[in-house]
Amino acid sequence: MNFLAHQHLSFKDEDLRVGNFLGDFVKGSKFSEIPEPIVKGIILHRHIDWYTDNHEVVDEAKQFFRADIGKYAGVAGDLAFDHFLAKNWHEYSTEGLEEFSRETYRLLNEHAHLLDERGKMTLFYMSKNNWLLNYASFEGIERSFKGLSTRTRFKSNLEKGPDIIRKNYHELEGLFKKFYPILQESTLKKIEELSD
Repeated sequence: MNFLAHQHLSFKDEDLRVGNFLGDFVKGSKFSEIPEPIVKGIILHRHIDWYTDNHEVVDEAKQFFRADIGKYAGVAGDLAFDHFLAKNWHEYSTEGLEEFSRETYRLLNEHAHLLDERGKMTLFYMSKNNWLLNYASFEGIERSFKGLSTRTRFKSNLEKGPDIIRKNYHELEGLFKKFYPILQESTLKKIEELSD
């Protein structure tokens, strides 16, 4: 799951949302500078990533990308699933995607002091180019793939991602719709655990 799904799976809890974003930028257990409620969001982020990476439906989706994209197939799958979440947003949220995106940027920018330089740079470009809203369009997802392909250390072939999605669109969307409610249920259980 990519940025949009992590925010949506925080279920409107602001501390979880901030931590869920920080989860991409905090390594190990270096939590001493981070308030405890936000640390729970980092733990939630790791649960979402672990559950997603180890689910058979997600593995099925990755197979569409593996031949061309290799070890970055999971990254491609995450981006594809964020596209399908954005495209079908009305099925998963009563709040409009534009409003949700705007609120996300406001909230994360208020907590930017908790981010490292890489996190601040990511947030700057995410806000400036409105990634969350733009995931809904195919053009937006193409830009995301192109941007990612220029930032990988090794040759990733991520620029081939949009063509693979286009050719297998209905199959990938079906896999997303099969998996996302299962992930929502698992995430809610994890949030209950963290609240105990």
